[in-house]
Amino acid sequence: VQLKVPRRQFYCKNCQKYFTERLEFIDWGRKYTQRYEEYIYHRVNASSVEQVKREEDLSWDQVQGIYKNQCEHRKKKNGVRSSV
Repeated sequence: VQLKVPRRQFYCKNCQKYFTERLEFIDWGRKYTQRYEEYIYHRVNASSVEQVKREEDLSWDQVQGIYKNQCEHRKKKNGVRSSV
């Protein structure tokens, strides 16, 4: 199941700039919901990037990007500094 959630843009008359609506269930700059990214992270840990990409119809880069993003998110959450 794939949901398409349109993001609305608004215009600020004071600063004369456009801004995009923030959605609490999608991290800024990401395409997938937080829950789906967590699901992909756990799936990769239990199997492999190759298997997840086939079963979820994603590219290798998409799966790897989601996995890396989740790793960074977990490091920040647990107070571990990133060496990247």
